[in-house]
Amino acid sequence: DIGGMGVTVSLKRSRVGLSVLLATGIAASQIALARPATSSAPGRGRQPSRGSVAASKARAWTGTVTSVVEGGLLKVRRADGTVELVQVYGVATPHPRQDFGDRCRQYVTALLKGKAVQVEPRGAGPKGGPVAVVWLGGQDLGGNLLTTGLAWAVPGKSSAYSSLEAGARRARVGLWGGPNPVAPWKWHPPAVKR
Repeated sequence: DIGGMGVTVSLKRSRVGLSVLLATGIAASQIALARPATSSAPGRGRQPSRGSVAASKARAWTGTVTSVVEGGLLKVRRADGTVELVQVYGVATPHPRQDFGDRCRQYVTALLKGKAVQVEPRGAGPKGGPVAVVWLGGQDLGGNLLTTGLAWAVPGKSSAYSSLEAGARRARVGLWGGPNPVAPWKWHPPAVKR
């Protein structure tokens, strides 16, 4: 149980790799987003579509997640001891003060803190570290967050991610079970009364 929120996370090995079971009061969802075979055919697998897969694998590195700043922003320690601030590619998670912001951070913390992940950079992020696809045992974190209804697909980044978000919306999973989820790029914090 994550922080008394009624969210339970467990890892399960299956024929496609690791699966994550998320059980909440709203929905239960099995995620099995396995790393696709390296195929050059367009549209295959669940790999984000932008950029060269071969080029990103050449720059990929493995590190250990030391903390989760927000659902889509991680601190990852490289083998040489340096810590990178990694933004998860292709997804936007709720702002910490938005509905589901804290749940998302708690979920990602329970899933990744202290674990080795593979980081496949796709560019530089606005906070100084890389924007990257993050893998845990063959499972794509961005796809996981979309399938569990804890993130929005960033428009124009990945058609596979957009499809995963649409599926979560239809199933009313996670934040999509609420009355009117607002994307973090449109959300404005409530005014502070003085």
